[in-house]
Amino acid sequence: SLDDLEYHQLFGAGTFGRVWIVSRPNGKTAYALKIQSKRELLDQRQASSAARERSVMAKLDHPFVCKLVNTFQDNACIYMLLQLVQGGELLNLIQGGEMYGGLPESAAKFYAAGILEGLTYMHRRHIIYRDLKPENVLLDSDGYAVIVDLGFAKVVNDKTYTFCGTPLYLAPEIVLSRGHDRAVDYWSLGCLIYEMLFASTPFYERGIDQKGLFKNIVRGKWKLPDSSKLSKHAIDLIYGMLQRKPTERLGCLAG
Repeated sequence: SLDDLEYHQLFGAGTFGRVWIVSRPNGKTAYALKIQSKRELLDQRQASSAARERSVMAKLDHPFVCKLVNTFQDNACIYMLLQLVQGGELLNLIQGGEMYGGLPESAAKFYAAGILEGLTYMHRRHIIYRDLKPENVLLDSDGYAVIVDLGFAKVVNDKTYTFCGTPLYLAPEIVLSRGHDRAVDYWSLGCLIYEMLFASTPFYERGIDQKGLFKNIVRGKWKLPDSSKLSKHAIDLIYGMLQRKPTERLGCLAG
């Protein structure tokens, strides 16, 4: 129960709350306790998304997706007790990789494979993740990628029309509000693989504003900085995932 938990250290703080490292008294296992203020969630109109996050996470049990252990509430706050993933963000690894030019292809392949396993597990349960970016992938104690922060995840049986996600990784169909399905996760994974290899995102240019970024995304305007360091397989994979039409995108083709 909530009363059983010992608070050790503040792990992070955000708009709606904070995350503490906690454990049972004398317990060997540490957890992350995400505490969100009900008043703040209501004021920011985020109450329904917090409830959705809880219901989605309760359905998931996979080594590459952050586990929900328990939930609690009192008059002031809601509490989510989560698996603690302690290896740091994938972002830190990318920014420090190969003297800041990205990760070796073998490492990018390893992380991409783990992330794809996690996404596939969600997709089989009709859950779209919708916020894949390197800050939302943590590494566990064995070095495997774990997808965290399911605030935008949603059960979708056909299409959904909500505009959400992080601009650099948004698929064209979200930008154009044409309705989207799991294909958006494959697009974001294509962006993330590109970023792992080159330490930059495909559609961003120096000095560009959000409107310019969205234009690049919708037009599919990007290029490889240096294809000589990649295998043909890696190049084909990125091109396959960054197809503007969802029906032509790798992961969404017939059969």
